Amino acid sequence: VYKRQELYSSCYTLHLEQVDSKTFMTEELGPFPSFSDLVFKIVVYDNDNDRENDRLSTESQIMRFKVYAVLLVNVYDGDGESISDALVVLERNGNAYSSAYTDASGMFKAFISSAGDYDVKVFYLGILVGRTQVSIPEVSSISIKAAVYDWCLNVVDANGESIPGMKVVIKLLNGSHFISLTTDETGRLYLENIPSTQYIIEVHWMRAILVCDAIMLTREDQADTIWCPLFKLTVHVKDFFGVDIDDATVSVSFPNGSLVILKTTLGGMASTLLAKGAYIVTIRYGRFEKQIVLAIDRPKRLTVVLPQILSVKIGNTLLQLSPTELLLIIEILIINIT
Repeated sequence: VYKRQELYSSCYTLHLEQVDSKTFMTEELGPFPSFSDLVFKIVVYDNDNDRENDRLSTESQIMRFKVYAVLLVNVYDGDGESISDALVVLERNGNAYSSAYTDASGMFKAFISSAGDYDVKVFYLGILVGRTQVSIPEVSSISIKAAVYDWCLNVVDANGESIPGMKVVIKLLNGSHFISLTTDETGRLYLENIPSTQYIIEVHWMRAILVCDAIMLTREDQADTIWCPLFKLTVHVKDFFGVDIDDATVSVSFPNGSLVILKTTLGGMASTLLAKGAYIVTIRYGRFEKQIVLAIDRPKRLTVVLPQILSVKIGNTLLQLSPTELLLIIEILIINIT
């Protein structure tokens, strides 16, 4: 074995296992120093002494091999967890030498044929998240903490209340789409293993983009609040006597007539979030209807009284009637009494 043209070792003893009558094998050979030249031949002889051909031997041709160095790279995120499918690129003098994706345990292995300084770069989802320099063969294994973090986004309205069910689109600075998600029941998005860079956050409402903010992800478990210019409209529907009306339909439309949302009152109440602008609010209950034109620029509470509806309790039954219907029932009751 020659290491950089100098004789390093003249002999290695190798143990061979017999596979069958004509085949012998070994699973490993060495170890040998990195970048050494391995020059060898195999000598085989019969070590029996009970036959005429005992002690016969034969030799193979001279074989030459180059011994490479091995570099192991472990990639992990801000939580200290291994990252699989991260692209590791090994460069020398600005040129790519080797590249591969990390395995399930976050490991990358490269075989290197010559000594020197190498740049190691780690990419995740196409974004550079880590880099370092190594000297081969002095270094044989390294760990790289990649700038890959968990991220929480909380989408809130103008009053600071979280908004569930909001569509959030995340883009890179060049405008390319990264991911689209919908806020959960708490109004939040939880994203795991997101590469550190600057993102464009868009919050969509109806067909409009209400928010378009640039946010830099820089640390593990980063939490950011996204404020949306949405205002709460609460509609309280009552009858002539001030009794709450359940199951009334409240529809909110744009001035052009296109529907924004449709709600049903519960306990006489219905609420929704609206962007700044003009709207038409229509309240329907059976054949009764009332329409109101409303401008939204802040949270508003709207109390609507349907004067043509009277609530009358007969026994345990609550009836909501028009005045004419009420007079008719009274007449029927008087006739029955008389």
